[in-house]
Amino acid sequence: MNYLKRRVQTSVRDGGRPEVDGSVMKVLWSEARRERAELGVALLGAAGALDDAWPLQLLEQFSSTIGGGTNEVHRTMIGERVLGLPPEPRIDRDVSYRELAARRG
Repeated sequence: MNYLKRRVQTSVRDGGRPEVDGSVMKVLWSEARRERAELGVALLGAAGALDDAWPLQLLEQFSSTIGGGTNEVHRTMIGERVLGLPPEPRIDRDVSYRELAARRG
């Protein structure tokens, strides 16, 4: 994972586009953290909760899927930017926030 991060930083610094989209890296990183925590629970069982590091790993697995944007949002961006899928329809694209708030009020 660190290798991918260095490649993206280097290519952007040199003025080029990143070879790997940041959204791809974020989703892979957060999924790897979640899977690592689940594997730790599967291997250590209930006794793993008594260890110093694993309870924190279990709690942090959820924050990594939310922090920096949810994985669902990043998957949408991957579909649009990386895979070239059409964007999701947005009925409020040309409407200001003030107009949306007035409609709700």
